[in-house]
Amino acid sequence: MEELATLYELDGAVRFRVNAYKDAAKTIRDCSASVAAMAQAGSATELAGIGDTLQEKIVALVSDGEIPAAARLKEKFPVGLIAITRLPGLGAKTVRRLFVELGVSSLDELRDAADAGRIRTLKGLGPRAEESILAGLAKLDHSEQGERRLLDEMLQLGLDLTAALRSDPACRAIEIAGSTRRLAETCGDLDLVAASTDPEALVRRLVSHD
Repeated sequence: MEELATLYELDGAVRFRVNAYKDAAKTIRDCSASVAAMAQAGSATELAGIGDTLQEKIVALVSDGEIPAAARLKEKFPVGLIAITRLPGLGAKTVRRLFVELGVSSLDELRDAADAGRIRTLKGLGPRAEESILAGLAKLDHSEQGERRLLDEMLQLGLDLTAALRSDPACRAIEIAGSTRRLAETCGDLDLVAASTDPEALVRRLVSHD
């Protein structure tokens, strides 16, 4: 839902629509029950901010691993733009301009553009904005030291593991968390959050998974 909110924002959707998905993301994050299971049972609409349309999107995500609306928007906007919007001071409108006017579609391309002094050429931006972007990227590099893997690889691994572990009798609920859930461009590890009747058994199942 957070990803879809950002994609809609990049696409220029009206504010109330973007906020609806952000509010839904918070509702899902704060819910103690499995929203995926509730959506499949048709009861996710009992949650604040989750209507029939959002429930259908959750079911599609659980069933197919993708929300059709998100898939269509990803054909227009690379996933790397979502990571750029998380840098301090860079809203969706500015990120879209960077993509359209400078061809920036990833953090690495953003760094190259800033190093080359290209960002300051955009109207409304300047040397200070460029320095701020470089500082934000440096801070990100410092906080994410170590081996990193691309989001697509980690997300697929997370989906495979959660699908396998949900079939375990000891698993009550399990979801992807951390940088993979936030759709960071690269991830240092894979975080899973689970509720289990037998945590040790679930950990053994996880360790033994191919």
